[in-house]
Amino acid sequence: MRLASFLCLIFIIISECCNMEHFFDNCISLGWLCATAGSMAKYGLRSFSGPFDWYFSEYSGVIQQIKTGFSDFLKRENLDTRSDKPRRFFDKKYGFEYVHDIVTDLDKDYDEIYSKYKRRTDRFLNVIKKPTLFFRTVRDLTEKQYIIDNYILINGILKEYNNLNEVIYLYSGKIGCFPEYVRSFPLNIEDYKCDPASVRNLFDNSPELIGFCSKTISFKAKMNNLEFDSKCNDAIAADIYHLISEDNDQIWRNIMYLLGTGKNEGIFLWGAGYHGKAMLNYLKRKNVKINGLIDKAHAGQVLDTYQILSPESAKGDFKIFIAIADHRSVKSIRDKLKERFPDIKAVDYYDLRRLRTISPKS
Repeated sequence: MRLASFLCLIFIIISECCNMEHFFDNCISLGWLCATAGSMAKYGLRSFSGPFDWYFSEYSGVIQQIKTGFSDFLKRENLDTRSDKPRRFFDKKYGFEYVHDIVTDLDKDYDEIYSKYKRRTDRFLNVIKKPTLFFRTVRDLTEKQYIIDNYILINGILKEYNNLNEVIYLYSGKIGCFPEYVRSFPLNIEDYKCDPASVRNLFDNSPELIGFCSKTISFKAKMNNLEFDSKCNDAIAADIYHLISEDNDQIWRNIMYLLGTGKNEGIFLWGAGYHGKAMLNYLKRKNVKINGLIDKAHAGQVLDTYQILSPESAKGDFKIFIAIADHRSVKSIRDKLKERFPDIKAVDYYDLRRLRTISPKS
């Protein structure tokens, strides 16, 4: 009897080992909304910025771009803007809506936007030659039917790069279950939320998905990804940029509140790069006085009539918003400012994210 029990135990262990998921080299978001990439980052599944992370996408367009190797990705003739949403642009051919990329206007920013996404598409095509697990959040019932009707075609395209590549589908209560042959997970939510506060919470109500994700990549890879997320955390920058692009009053009010100042007293902006330009334009639209710009890399240059100052020009009575996304750079700037001026007022994206919603008087 004991021998039989022992053999049964051995059989169970061998069976479990045979059924274990193999580790993937990469996990990559295929959209459709920002919360897919944001939530992957939260659980240690995202190691770089992918080409489908931060905008709304039609799945058929995503698959077509992968099939053609992004041959006409962001082709200018396919792009358009709308007067009611001037800081968004649309790819009419593929059904993409970009919400985080325009700083001034599409024509002025196009070259910089294209270069950024070209780096992402090149990296994408290179890394998916190794075993990759793709995540796609299913947009609606029309997309669900597209997946079912084209299941073999979609898998064939993804496996052309590596035969071990797989895609999993995540769905809300309104979408309903997939056939068993489609690898999918319920998110246990009735519908999706596209607000910034939800950008990292998409997976939280799905123990089944979280359990599966714990076995998709190695522990070492997951720790590296969490380290990447903590240092750059462009999901947080995307949160803030989303509110900026929507002209949300929450951002400037929070900045004034944290710095203890008013619109007419003004602030200094630290950072004249991508995020600095976006914040500058936003605050000007809100009639917030900008006293000056600070940026070591661009000191001496002029941005929108402002002479950019060097960090050494900072004074103890400056009230500064650090418009930089990289966590390490922000920490370094704050440490150096505090060393020189212990009582200086300085806040950043991470302070805004922690604060959530504060609405003091203007």
